[in-house]
Formats: sequence, structure tokens, C-alpha cells
Amino acid sequence: MQRKQIAIFHVMTGVTAFLCLKQQKSYIKGICGIFRFWQDRSKIWHINTIDRINKSHIFAVIFLRHLYRFTITDLTAHPYNKESNKKTQKARESNMSAITLSHISKTYPNGFAAVKDFNLEIGSHEFIVFVGPSGCGKSTTLRMIAGLEEISDGELWIGNRLVNHMDPGKRNLAMVFQNYALYPNMTVYQNMSFALKAHKVEKDEIDRKVQSAAKMLKIDNLLDRKPSELSGGQRQRVAIGSAIVREADAYLLDEPLSNLDAKLRTQMRVDLKQIYDKMDATFIYVTHDQVEAMTLATRIVVMKEGTVQQVGTPQEIYEHPVNRFVAGFVGLPQMNFLKADLSNAAGKISVDAGSFSIPLPDRLQKQVHMQNGQEIRTELGIRPENLSLQGDPRYAIPFELEMRENLGSHLFLHGHCGGQKMTVRLDAGEPGQEVLRRQDVRSLTVYPDPEKIHLFDIETGLSIKENGAQNESGGREDGSI
Repeated sequence: MQRKQIAIFHVMTGVTAFLCLKQQKSYIKGICGIFRFWQDRSKIWHINTIDRINKSHIFAVIFLRHLYRFTITDLTAHPYNKESNKKTQKARESNMSAITLSHISKTYPNGFAAVKDFNLEIGSHEFIVFVGPSGCGKSTTLRMIAGLEEISDGELWIGNRLVNHMDPGKRNLAMVFQNYALYPNMTVYQNMSFALKAHKVEKDEIDRKVQSAAKMLKIDNLLDRKPSELSGGQRQRVAIGSAIVREADAYLLDEPLSNLDAKLRTQMRVDLKQIYDKMDATFIYVTHDQVEAMTLATRIVVMKEGTVQQVGTPQEIYEHPVNRFVAGFVGLPQMNFLKADLSNAAGKISVDAGSFSIPLPDRLQKQVHMQNGQEIRTELGIRPENLSLQGDPRYAIPFELEMRENLGSHLFLHGHCGGQKMTVRLDAGEPGQEVLRRQDVRSLTVYPDPEKIHLFDIETGLSIKENGAQNESGGREDGSI
């Protein structure tokens, strides 16, 4: 049996070396996969077995082990490896800190697909925010980038390196976790310098980096304290500082503000934005809080059930949602949705919700192709802040007031329209609020801004968009980008 194993090792060594010269990546991966299977099921790595194998056999084994690592992590980035997409390769070579996720998927052994066909190009010095409800796959995606979760399918590139099987420590990424991850027995200085010491950085250089990061985070007066002596906000700053000192290509932050109270979260958002502006690095941030996404991001990735719904700037996501889910998820309070029929009478298309009928705005008329007399089921989408108490009479919508919330700077009116819930947001001093001086008033008329009305197909959930808006927003409901 031992001779048979040795013979197989020799054959594999020769074949794999030959394929390396020919750049046959797929065949090499297959051979190395078989080799790894044998490695896990034999004791050939144990000392007592190695003692029985001569030096040439040991050399073959070591060669194959290193070849496996080389093949998986570096072969596809070899300068002689021709890619079909030359433009993408050129961008990677010119931007070493860019991160590319190509058809990334994550499926667990029980068959649950946490992430499905995730595609994204992240440029240098971007602040990317993954946002979505719990369980949408945003943290799983971040952990795959960090190397803490195995990728089931697809390719992950950092610069011109394929890193699917690269150790997390070799990716030059820094991560900030939700629970701070600080050593309780160490001071702030020791926590921040721990990773640098582990990498054997010179003492003077460690001190310079720690002092610089502490000053940036305004914790330079806390360096001698231990985590138990700090507030929640101060602990989070220390955790961020521990990542910053590494000077990584990208910083990964997994809901770092979720444990803080509202006031501290607001302050930390400002601090994070200032840190990002001062650093020449990429930030990838995970949150379920749309306020954090809108205020921090240069681009937002909205996710649902493991798929990308839309990618775009905060303004694009807000003004041009590609589907009903994105429209309802982004915006506070969320968009009002009213079920309505589109009808065509004598070439005039109107929106009929039962309790009211309004003309379809001109910018949407070109996108709706209907025959005379035809009806289409849709949902009308209107944001609360795009409703007012004065406006064009053609767009009048009856509104039954149930409750009001006065927050000083603005007023929320909660009620319904024809049995469908509706919220109106009015700024302080906005015209038409005289009618609200009577506390017993119930029946009102509100007017939407025709230029900010949205329509959604009731079956697919997709937005019926004005010309060019879908291309600008950068996504479709099926998750492709």
C-alpha cells in the first residue's frame, strides 16, 4: 500500500508540473482537489509515517502542498493567464486595492443559499454599504470577503489576486466586529498595537501608528485605560483604531454601531465619515439601518434574501428605486403604496385607486403602452415628504386623518385613503397647515408632487420608470448589476 501511494505521488507531481507549464488551471485544480482529499484521509503528514518515506518522497509531498496553494491563489493572476474580459483585468492591474465579486454564492451543507450570484466592482477609496433586513446575506458576504466564510461558487479578486482560498491574514484586510472584540486584560494602547506586534513591526513604527490613530479618533487621552473603564462609544473607537493602525487595503465593518444608543450612533457616524475622508482606503460597511447607509455611503448595495436588488448612490437609490422592495426599504417613513388601476380612455392614461383618480404624469406616459379601454393593475408609490396640503387640483387625493405626531421641525399625519394606510410629512411652516389648527379635523385633501410619483407593476414588483432611470440606478430585481 505504501509503494502504491508513493507511485501515485510521483505521477501527480509530474503531471501537475507539466500542467503548470501549460497553464491548464482547471486540470490542476482537479488534481490538487484529489490530493487534498487524500491528505485529509491519510496519516502521511504524521511524523511516524514520514520517517518511513525517503527524502525524495517527502519532497514530492511538500511540492504538491505548495503547488496546491500556488494554484488556487496565484495561478489565475499569472501575467500569462489570458482573461476573456481584458478591460476588467486592466482595471485590476491599475487598481491594486479594488475588490471584485464575480458571481459569488454561498450555500450551506443543508442546502440553504445565503448569497446568490453576487456581482460587484468596488473601486479604490469607495465607501460601500451593504444594507437590507436581517437574514438577507449582507454579513455573510462581508465574511466571505474577509476569508471567514468559504465561497461556494464564483471568484473574489483583491487587485489582481484571486483570493478565494487565500488565508484571511494574507489578504491585507482589517475588520471591525459588532461586539468590539477587545482584550479585557490589555490597555487601549496594547489592544491597538497587538496586531502590529504580531506582525513584528518596529517598536517606533508601532508607537507612531497607534498615536496617530488615537489622535484621529480622539482617544489619545485613553491609551492607558482598560476596556472596562470605557464607555460604549469609546470601546467602539478603540476597535476601529485597532483596525486603522494596520493600514490595510480595505476596512470591513460589520454593524459596528448597533450596540450604541441613538446619540452615540449619530456622533460615531460623523466620526466614521471624517476618518474615511482622511484615509486613502476602501470601506465596506454592513448595516440594517438605512440612515447609516444614506449618510455614510458613496454607493449602497440593497440586498434581499441573498440577492442584490440595486446598487447606486444614496440619491439614485432614493429617487429611482428599481422595485417595490427598494422603494419601501429606503426612506423614513417608508413610501406609501396604494393599489390602483391604469386605465386608457380616449388616449388619456389615468391612475384609478377607487377613492380617487389622477392623470398619469407626462414623464410616465411614454413608458406605459396601453390599448384604448385596457386596464393594468399597478401600485402607486408616493413618499410622505412628497405630499402637501396645497397643490394641483387634478392630483387631489382624499385623506382621512387618524393621528398626528408633532416633532417640532416637522409634522407627521397618519391616516388612510380609501382604506389604504397613508402617512404625510409636513415641514414646520409649510403652507396649508392652517386647517390643522382645529384638533377635531378628520377629512383632508393632500396633493402629491407629480414629478415624484412612482408606479410599480403589481405582479413583478418592478418600477415603471421614466426614460433612462433604470440604467442610472444600476440594478434589477433579479439581483444582476
